Amino acid sequence: MSREWTLVGATTEYTVGLPEHGGWLELRAWGPHGVGDGPSRSPGWARRST
Repeated sequence: MSREWTLVGATTEYTVGLPEHGGWLELRAWGPHGVGDGPSRSPGWARRST
């Protein structure tokens, strides 16, 4: 089971996760608020890496 955390700034949020194998945190998503919840409504601005 991987674990995930969301860091929220004034206008941007970053979702990071710890993969099953441990090691370093991975950036899973970044962009406007809500981007970590699923596909972005703003193509070209937000990025989701998983």
